Amino acid sequence: MSRFVRELKLWAFAALLIAIGLSLPAYVGLRSQPTADALIIAGLLAVSVDRYIKLRLRDDIARDVFFAAVGIHLPEELKAEILAIGDCKFVRRNLDLTYRISAHPSEGFVTCETEMEFEVENLTGHVQQFAQRVWVSRHTSAELEPDEPIVFIRADIGKTTVHEFRGGEIELEIDDHKRGCAMPVRIPPREKAHFWSTTRQVLPHRHEDRFTVLQPTIGVTVRIDCPDGMESGVTFDHRIGREAEPLPRNTWRLSAALLPYTSFRMSWALVEAITPAIPMAPLLHIRGSNSGTVVPVSRDG
Repeated sequence: MSRFVRELKLWAFAALLIAIGLSLPAYVGLRSQPTADALIIAGLLAVSVDRYIKLRLRDDIARDVFFAAVGIHLPEELKAEILAIGDCKFVRRNLDLTYRISAHPSEGFVTCETEMEFEVENLTGHVQQFAQRVWVSRHTSAELEPDEPIVFIRADIGKTTVHEFRGGEIELEIDDHKRGCAMPVRIPPREKAHFWSTTRQVLPHRHEDRFTVLQPTIGVTVRIDCPDGMESGVTFDHRIGREAEPLPRNTWRLSAALLPYTSFRMSWALVEAITPAIPMAPLLHIRGSNSGTVVPVSRDG
């Protein structure tokens, strides 16, 4: 029996009790008033207090069993951290990041355009608000700050677009260290929302960019498009040292789950061309009958 059918039967039963309680005095008389009051109270309790008690009991039992499973002797501070991880309301899936590195007119810098796409699933039975946060670090030089650090931002739930903005349409929040925005999205119970964003910034040609996940995340794919003469790589700071799977086109994928506040790092650097040295030995020309013979002389002699 589905949860919806159970809820419907509970409400129908409660409505029946209340209806009987309201109509009973009219048919039986005032002597049935205590019984009528009891039926009305029972109907109200069925859909209010009784339901609340069951939910509270379920949560308390789940909490006790959870701590008994992970270690009843753990310090309270550690229990609270573990409970916070186990009580998450969202999970992020299929996080795809693409870094597109291109040359910049300023020496020693490159333009980095980052495309991000992922899904967020609401694990609860209630509507939850998720904030799509897109931030770009501020450069120490104002001349190297793009006018529009956020190029594109969008969120969908099913086939409905919740918001979609481009460039100058986006109202930025600015502080001393970053520029960006936070767009709230209300995700229905057990539903998924799909998010996209594109940012642009100017970074050194030798750089390491750190990305920290704020929700449990399952499946991360990173691709770095670099111009010729640059090398790149990705490092996942996974709890148990999971290695990423290298894929074609300078792409890495980690299928394992990442806990909240886990980081992974993207790096790139300009490869300096090194010309191999050609050993040159002094040459001694000996004049004589074999004029023109060349004899190499050792540097150690």
